[in-house]
Amino acid sequence: MAAAPAVTGPAGTGSLAPVRPADPDDDALLDPPAVAAWLQVDPGWVRQAVRDEQLPVMGFTTTGDPVVAAGEVRAWLRRPDPHGDET
Repeated sequence: MAAAPAVTGPAGTGSLAPVRPADPDDDALLDPPAVAAWLQVDPGWVRQAVRDEQLPVMGFTTTGDPVVAAGEVRAWLRRPDPHGDET
C-alpha cells in the first residue's frame, strides 16, 4: 500500500502539513483507527470512549472490534453537554 502524499506547508517554510483524511459520509461504518485518523486523536482515546460507553457503537466485528457510524459520531460531538444524550 502506497503512503499518502505529503502536502507542503506554507510557501517558503519547508515544513510539511499532515494529510487529513476526507470526512466520511454519515452512513460510513468506521473502526477505532479510522475514527482516530478522522478526528486526529489517539486511537486509545477512541477505544476508551467506547469502553466508557460515551461513544455510540453500532456493533462489533467478529473479532470484537467496535464499529461506529460517522453520523452518530458527529451527533455525539455536537451534543450540548457530556450528559446531554442520557435519559
